[in-house]
Amino acid sequence: VSEAAARGAEIIGAGRDATYRTYKLDCGHKQEVLIIRMRKGGFKCKTCLNNKFGLEAAAQGATLLGAGRNGKYRNYMLDCGHKKEVRLSEMRNGNFRCQICLDNKKNAEAAKRGAIIIGEGRNPDYRTYELECGHKQEIEVSSMRKSNGLFNCQTCSDNKINSEADAQGATIVGAGRNCRYRIYKLECGHEQEIHT
Repeated sequence: VSEAAARGAEIIGAGRDATYRTYKLDCGHKQEVLIIRMRKGGFKCKTCLNNKFGLEAAAQGATLLGAGRNGKYRNYMLDCGHKKEVRLSEMRNGNFRCQICLDNKKNAEAAKRGAIIIGEGRNPDYRTYELECGHKQEIEVSSMRKSNGLFNCQTCSDNKINSEADAQGATIVGAGRNCRYRIYKLECGHEQEIHT
């Protein structure tokens, strides 16, 4: 009893087993706490803590829904109406985004360019798209976003360059010094790097 009083709490009942007691904490809330934690002071009022997390969420336009995968995460309803699990520190700092809204935005940007997102890319800045021509290609999201963003279908471009080489009696045998050059085998049998 004196251990509880030293923490500003009082025992008001038994706990789930002999290692717990139910206490009225100094904040006025009731909570079941391990006796050893009461003795050492290693506990916090869960109600006060959830109230704090709820206020932090409200400051970001979100609503706290409940526990997350571990003590560092909670589930929230975001102001867009989507549910998301967010790290407490990210909610506190406003350092989070709704992945569903972000994906919807990227899908809309792709649709404006006649493309469809079909998968992830090499990193978060890229996605794999199916282009209007039907070919699949990894493209930087920012290039897809801009109406004047620069990207060409690599397969269509290669087909065009191959067709032009065939028309001249040449064959592409390798890459050139950059994307504007190829190494061609000419009709005479010699190889030469030529601007495409």
